[in-house]
Amino acid sequence: SAALGACKGTAKLRARESRRGDAPAGVARNDHATYLNEGGLRCRLGDRLELSAGRELLQWGSSFFLSPSNPFIIDTGKTNPIQQLPGKDLWQAQWSGDGGVTFAVIRNGRQNGQETDPRNFSPTSAVKVDWMGEQASAGAIVSRRDNGVRRLGLYGTLPLSKAALVYTDLSAGRGNAGWFAERDAGPLGWRLAQSKLDGDGTLFYSLLAGAAYTFESGWTLTSEYLRGNEGYDRAERQAYNSAAGSAARAFRAMDGGSGAAAALLGGALSPNLPYLGRDYLFLQLARNEWNDKGDAALRYVRPLGGGGEGALWSGSLTYYLSNHIQGFLVASRNVGGERSDFGRLIHSSVQAGLRMTY
Repeated sequence: SAALGACKGTAKLRARESRRGDAPAGVARNDHATYLNEGGLRCRLGDRLELSAGRELLQWGSSFFLSPSNPFIIDTGKTNPIQQLPGKDLWQAQWSGDGGVTFAVIRNGRQNGQETDPRNFSPTSAVKVDWMGEQASAGAIVSRRDNGVRRLGLYGTLPLSKAALVYTDLSAGRGNAGWFAERDAGPLGWRLAQSKLDGDGTLFYSLLAGAAYTFESGWTLTSEYLRGNEGYDRAERQAYNSAAGSAARAFRAMDGGSGAAAALLGGALSPNLPYLGRDYLFLQLARNEWNDKGDAALRYVRPLGGGGEGALWSGSLTYYLSNHIQGFLVASRNVGGERSDFGRLIHSSVQAGLRMTY
């Protein structure tokens, strides 16, 4: 970082190097990249106005599972302590008012190169207002994507006592940029289309309600329920599964040589939906700053409707082995078949390593 007068510049640079021991023929064993994950220029004009431009991770609210009110990134990044979410390229003007109120105008004009599938990106403009009280907080954001998708997002947190709090995070609006399976006369029999961009008068919504309680032992139990219609209903889910299955069979039969099959299969892996189903339950039992050295959490996610099935169990542990070295362990187990919400890609995984800080 560097500062000059009322302006400050920051850069969070990243370099990545990885090697696969089981890479199949035609796939590179080594992968490397250098990039800017977050950073930019921020300048204050007077006591209340601040202008910024750069790459940043703009998040808010108390939810863990998802943040529906956020039109830039719905993933909170809180369910994996070693996950690094990609920053968004943002231009922002923020004005601080009286009584803890802040207004902001935001534009996400281009895609970060670390984000996947450029077909799913659309420039987004938003106006946001936040209120921060002594304990409670709330906010609203109105956004519009250049592809026509419009949303009103609301969020709020209210402590009930020193140990309990409730919160909500929701969005509602017109248009859905997801990819939906449709019958096609081609050899695969299916295609994916953004058939709900105009919404056809449908009000799309996502509502997350959450509560947390901290016990005297220091452990916190968090429960969240997500309900919405931005994912697939049961019939749409069946069509999606059929399209993905058709593409997978064609891809295997031609040993990856079918461009149409590869495109359809890739689209099915990333359908540009905030979630696949309609209802989800999220539970978490967590202990932070355990003996001032470690954080531990056990999490459970289960789809409840929209043709979803299976469940996700995951746990994480981080612990400072010294003042400069932190060990971590993240494990997950997906219960469900190849058509379940979580087991369709990965059945189980374990990540372990060391994080060194100087």
